[in-house]
Amino acid sequence: MNNADTGLTLGHQWRKWAIVGLLSTLLPLNLLAAQPEPPLPRIKPEKARVIEHWTPTRRANAIPRDFVIDVRGLGYMKLPGGILAPYGHTISAHSAVPAPMAKPGSGSGDNV
Repeated sequence: MNNADTGLTLGHQWRKWAIVGLLSTLLPLNLLAAQPEPPLPRIKPEKARVIEHWTPTRRANAIPRDFVIDVRGLGYMKLPGGILAPYGHTISAHSAVPAPMAKPGSGSGDNV
């Protein structure tokens, strides 16, 4: 079959093949993009049990633990009123306010 039989000029045939080539390139890319997402991994039963345990009511009523670590690296749970209770040991906490070690100022107000 020659160009005279199809009624297309060389320029028209070039455009036709360019469009066919473009579509044949874009179609596989479109199919790849349309693939469904893989299913989410299943949650392990133990983790699901923990998630189910923390209902909105339990989360609202939960009391956070406030831990403090002193200069010795020992942990204490801060109780209401700022009291530090030993956590995991029986050693009492250091004083929160260190004893002053400097000589008191003269009080003249000239210090900047």
